[in-house]
Amino acid sequence: MKHYYDNKAEYVLINREEPAKSLNLNKFYKLTPKSITLRDKKADQFYIWKTDLSVSSANTKSTNLTPVLANATSFQPHQQNILIYGTVDPDNPDSTMLRIRDNNKDYDVREFPKSKLLLDIVKFDGHWYASAISPTEGRLYIYKDFVQKVDGKRKNALVPYNILKLDNPVELSFSANTRFVMAQSRKGVAIYDLEEDERHNFDFKEQLLKGQLATWMDGHRITVNRDNMLEVFEFDNQNRRTLVAITANSLPFFDRDYERLFTLAKAEPDSKTKTTNLNKTFLKLNLED
Repeated sequence: MKHYYDNKAEYVLINREEPAKSLNLNKFYKLTPKSITLRDKKADQFYIWKTDLSVSSANTKSTNLTPVLANATSFQPHQQNILIYGTVDPDNPDSTMLRIRDNNKDYDVREFPKSKLLLDIVKFDGHWYASAISPTEGRLYIYKDFVQKVDGKRKNALVPYNILKLDNPVELSFSANTRFVMAQSRKGVAIYDLEEDERHNFDFKEQLLKGQLATWMDGHRITVNRDNMLEVFEFDNQNRRTLVAITANSLPFFDRDYERLFTLAKAEPDSKTKTTNLNKTFLKLNLED
């Protein structure tokens, strides 16, 4: 968990069964990182991205860090030993190279104008999909089985599987089932459906405020905060619904079966208190705890 306080941030590993055994990772490793990410979704293994742009691997058994990457301007891990990242070569400081590291071997994918790339890599339906977009270029590049094609010396290995256009992107993400990749700006989104080979580009009703993001609810639906009300709609912008009130700087939380929704919301205007409440909403009729 990333905990914000006094204009600072720290990472805390929370033990839900024994809270007293929770671990403040900043204090444990004696550093203030840019980010800490789980390695292979394991709660005792991490990738630590430091302020000098280096990436190290770590675990809770030791405070030792193992160097993994240097000068990583952005990165995303997948499984145990796969990383997609952007890096700037000191000999070519005006560009950013997109790379994939697979089992300690680096593959150059594409050169972009110098920028902090938005990127990710996932596996869907037996194939690997790497995606990246530069905020200064505005093109979402999608690569399919890049490493496998390069190792197999395929002639089309460096050719993108697809390219989508989106100006001024601020975020890139895959849906929970990894079927959809979405690049978004404050104005709208560009979505690619890996299963149906379809594109969906649309604008939001109103431009999002700075810092606000549309987020995936599940494998097909997207949520967004609109005037402190939670809206949900399909990946193709259909079936838009307004659900409940939500504070401007929080995200919704759904239970595993999407039957209960938890949100932070201000107390009703006529309330005697000015507190922020944690609310629970049942999304299914005749449901009880």
